[in-house]
Amino acid sequence: MNDPRSERRGGPRAATFGEAVVLFDDDTAHRYRIDNLSAGGAQLAGLPALPPFEVLSLVLRVGAIPARTIEARVVWHSDDPIKRYGVTFLNLDADLADAINDVVLGILNGATPTASESIGGDLPSWLP
Repeated sequence: MNDPRSERRGGPRAATFGEAVVLFDDDTAHRYRIDNLSAGGAQLAGLPALPPFEVLSLVLRVGAIPARTIEARVVWHSDDPIKRYGVTFLNLDADLADAINDVVLGILNGATPTASESIGGDLPSWLP
């Protein structure tokens, strides 16, 4: 197990209500719960296991964050008692970073994304 404290994301971070859809090389997609989020990265929970230090493609489904593919690196993992992963976003453009910050700041100020904006429903048609 890697130590979750070794991850040091900058900027505001919030416990959130949402999911990340991780796109795998075999053209499958799996949903992971987002436990917390910042413009620097996220803590994900779920299966299948994400390989340590792997670079992934994922789509965030939280609030009004635009559905776009984001590259992220797995920087830590924990198996106790739920499989959790820390990912850091790579090459995030300023507009997407601002959208994530807006959602995080909204959550910190008491806003809750609606179900239609976050978890569940069909995956976007452009996902495998």
